[in-house]
Amino acid sequence: MEREGKPPTDSSTLIATVIEAQNVEFDHSSVTIRAGGREYSTPYSDSSQPQFNAQFTFNGLAPTDSLEIVLNSAENELYSLKGLQSVRELEDQKIHDKWLSVGVDPGQRSGTRIHLQFQYTYLKSRLCQEAIDNWRQHIQVLTLKNEQNEKDLAQMYQGFDFLESIAMKPNYFRDIKPVDRLVTDVP
Repeated sequence: MEREGKPPTDSSTLIATVIEAQNVEFDHSSVTIRAGGREYSTPYSDSSQPQFNAQFTFNGLAPTDSLEIVLNSAENELYSLKGLQSVRELEDQKIHDKWLSVGVDPGQRSGTRIHLQFQYTYLKSRLCQEAIDNWRQHIQVLTLKNEQNEKDLAQMYQGFDFLESIAMKPNYFRDIKPVDRLVTDVP
């Protein structure tokens, strides 16, 4: 079953770039990003200010999806810092440069931050779909109003049907032939 708001799998792409992390509490760390049933991880870095510069591509994410970003410790597999990023915030198709604060739980924050870049793109037709749907609804409303106006106008003209007969010439005028001279002009 498809999720609500989910585009076809080939119509959207999210490129996530993990650049660096700051104030990391452990020496051997990596970043894992999970979304849409997929998971990508950076190689481990041996620094408290690691430079990752890793890029991952997620296809088929819907605006209703979220990315879970996890900073992992190589020393303690049970200890990790987490953060969330909503795809809805990335819908404008621009490149978003973010510092994401992470904590033991996704809602909790610590001094540790991960520098990320995101770009969510999708088919141009999807970009305009909402505007197209709004215009369709507007056209339907105007069509219904126009039909109602035509009915009202037809009812208004009903009482004036006799005007058409006044504007028409009687049939005997069609049978009259022009004459060159009048009868009174006889010499």
